[in-house]
Amino acid sequence: MLDKSFTTLLDARFGDIDQMCADVRHWDLDFHPLQADALTPSIGRVIQGMSRRFQCAYARFLVNIDQRGAPPADKFTFGFPGRNLNAIWWQGQHVSQEDVLVYFPGTEMHSVTGCDFEVHIISLSEEDIERYADRCGLKRPRLGRLPSLFKAPTFLIEEARSLLGLMTSDPLSIDDCSLDLFAENLVRCWLGQIGLVSKTATSHHSDRVLDQVLAAVSQGNSADVRVSELCENAGLSRRALELAFRERFNMGPAAFLKSSRLVETRRRLSAASSAEASVGDIMALSGFSHVGQFARDYKRMFGELPSVTLESPSGRF
Repeated sequence: MLDKSFTTLLDARFGDIDQMCADVRHWDLDFHPLQADALTPSIGRVIQGMSRRFQCAYARFLVNIDQRGAPPADKFTFGFPGRNLNAIWWQGQHVSQEDVLVYFPGTEMHSVTGCDFEVHIISLSEEDIERYADRCGLKRPRLGRLPSLFKAPTFLIEEARSLLGLMTSDPLSIDDCSLDLFAENLVRCWLGQIGLVSKTATSHHSDRVLDQVLAAVSQGNSADVRVSELCENAGLSRRALELAFRERFNMGPAAFLKSSRLVETRRRLSAASSAEASVGDIMALSGFSHVGQFARDYKRMFGELPSVTLESPSGRF
């Protein structure tokens, strides 16, 4: 008899980003939508569950989201993008539908997702990984040598979507035996990446400029980004970059940068004290110069004035 021991711990649909961040406490994440109107429609769905031995999760976001934070502590967490992947820029890399993302314990992460991003997740302890290595007759690996992103065979990707996707429709049918066999195949595939060197595809001019913009956003340096200069240095037309951004994030580079700078400013306001800094000081760090326009854009994006964020207790999402 199969062990039907899977328990759903959280199944929540969200229309408000702050509520989503407050409820999903299993992950230490800071989420912000990159569209000003993203607070009114449904933002997405998050499910967390557990069997006797495995932690699993599912997430789907229906808007562009900037995410920072850390995965569950003391676990190696594997993420499988859904079939309708629009775009995700993760840890400086563009992710495809055939990729598996690996979150190492204690690591910080940053990703920017396109509209309608879906991911299936399973977390394994180091002891789990060593046990599977022994079971497969493989040498116990030095886990730090393994990649944080790798391409998996189609059968493994489809198995992840099929098995972990049951959380959205029939979680009671998930059993430990099926999860165990899937985890063994996953670890076997991951350990097989040791020593492999991925072929790097030649990137297009638009991809290189897009990467420069995203890297600046990730490092908190978006105030210094000048799209026209990047295009000129790369020999790229502004129209080509516009098309590249719209294909991946459903918005142009100017709108993307403005939203990212607003998110960056909100993080700084949330971490600052009104006794130590003013809204004007902090907004200038993110490249804003017109106080009135900034305040209007900020309120439209987050539903409150920047002064309210600054005066609120620190540690808010």
